[in-house]
Amino acid sequence: MSTVGNIRIGRSADALVVAQSRPVISWQILGGGNDLRQDAYEIEVASDAAFSKNVVTSGQVKSSSVTQAQWPDTALKSREIRYVRVKAQINGTWTAWSAVATAEAPLFANKEWTSKPIALPNDPGKKGKAPSAIFRKEFDLASTGVRTRLYVTAQGLFDIQINGKAVSDELLNPAWTSYKQRIAFRTFDVSSLLTKGKNVISMVIADGWYRGQLTWEQYRNVFGDTAAAQCQLEIHESNGSITKIGTDDSWKVSTGEIQSADIYDGVTIDFNKEQKGWRQSGFDDSKWGKVEVCPVIRAKLFPMTSPPVRVTESIKAISETKTSRGSVIYDFGQNMAGLVRIKVKGKAGDKVTITHAEVLKEGELHRALLRTAKAEDNYTLADSNEIEISPLFTFHGFRYAEITTSAQITSVIADAIHSDVARIGHFETSNPLLNKLHSNTMWSQRGNFVSVPTDCPQRDERLGWTGDAQAFAPTASTIHDCENFLSSWLVDLELDQQPDGGVTNFSPDIPVEPGGMHANTVDFYGGRAGWGDAATIVPWALYEAYGDVQTLRDQYNSMVRWVDYLESKCAPDGLIPEGEFEFG
Repeated sequence: MSTVGNIRIGRSADALVVAQSRPVISWQILGGGNDLRQDAYEIEVASDAAFSKNVVTSGQVKSSSVTQAQWPDTALKSREIRYVRVKAQINGTWTAWSAVATAEAPLFANKEWTSKPIALPNDPGKKGKAPSAIFRKEFDLASTGVRTRLYVTAQGLFDIQINGKAVSDELLNPAWTSYKQRIAFRTFDVSSLLTKGKNVISMVIADGWYRGQLTWEQYRNVFGDTAAAQCQLEIHESNGSITKIGTDDSWKVSTGEIQSADIYDGVTIDFNKEQKGWRQSGFDDSKWGKVEVCPVIRAKLFPMTSPPVRVTESIKAISETKTSRGSVIYDFGQNMAGLVRIKVKGKAGDKVTITHAEVLKEGELHRALLRTAKAEDNYTLADSNEIEISPLFTFHGFRYAEITTSAQITSVIADAIHSDVARIGHFETSNPLLNKLHSNTMWSQRGNFVSVPTDCPQRDERLGWTGDAQAFAPTASTIHDCENFLSSWLVDLELDQQPDGGVTNFSPDIPVEPGGMHANTVDFYGGRAGWGDAATIVPWALYEAYGDVQTLRDQYNSMVRWVDYLESKCAPDGLIPEGEFEFG
């Protein structure tokens, strides 16, 4: 007997909230053997899980499609929850109703944010690398409510905890987007972290892609010079009231052990400057300063739809080689985008330096291809206790890591990270070389799917080059579920598209000042053959892989504008003149 399962509602970075007010609905037909044919389906939406209140039905819709059925109800409002179930007619017989799925709306409009962005006053990070700001807010709760939601974003990257516990295992939040036009936020269920009585929210902010180094030109402050935090905790009571606790002028700010954090260069952490206990309630923050309340974010705040970045695999070294300098080179046997996590025991003042590279040359790390990227993490120990260390707010492309220290290293692990796209395609043959080729392809995708589809994970670039994305999108979509990842990136591609329809060569674009890297010149803004074509090829790849009609609808205007741009460049013979359109 067939059943309907794996209901997917809209686009979202997770299963907690949907990102659209009228989300499309997809499902799978499970069981029942082969030669199955869906003749029709019916969707019901209700305001309660028992489907006894405000039930709306699609009616019986004749269709063989199990993807992206239209939302049958009125549009969701911010914070609203509705319940969804589906049944289908398979080979003439109707299934039972599916298990109930939940469609919860986040905050759909900027005006729903009553909190304010906050920053470190007189922040030296506006002029260069500087210590990361740390923020905290203590508060009392008489009740933890029946439902709690924490909405978080930043101009930069954030790390957030409640009562000293991480709210998630996600890294490099929020996703890199065209920040001047839209900034993503995350939604978390933090019910299990709150207690009656005293609580504390703590945040750390870093430059990230927002104001950190970008490109081989080492631009800073590309999207703004203020790294700011913003969060809003909402506690829903059984009587329908909502208690809100958000960033405002009552928060306290200081700095801690993170002395600098950069996507390209790595982190510098001095544990002698750590303020122990600051993420717990009861900490004495009387010497901390007042925050700077920043202007309201003008970019569109939107619920993140691309899968968040996570550690997806942890790898032990396959060999260790001691150098003549006394350092040790660790070979993890796999090129990846990731972080090196260590356990170390030393004494106060001991320094640990971890340097990364993809290849060796004559037994040493070969780092010339990194260009200006330092790809180096530096730590200073505060005492003789063994501690585990992993860097925040950076990542490296590497197979090899060289550790230089006089302290005792007791554990070394490489944590591979990427946007957590699910593996859906598997390939294996009797030929080891062919299997290795497939494995290399999969690992290359992982290493280059870190928030956006990039050209490389290691040097001073790591940009969302459109040519790379369009060439690889069909393959990527068969190995991993890239629908939400690539459709989100396409939104930024359209936002960055030029008034004449030209597509920038990478997205998110790097909007530097006139006279800079690509100040409206044909070299970067004009749209290049094979690069700008991502506007049409990537949506089509998603349709072919997933039946994704919604992306075709969403990107239609962008596609038309790109094709019109091409037509405008044609000579009378219908060809684009030589020299007008090459790149690379």
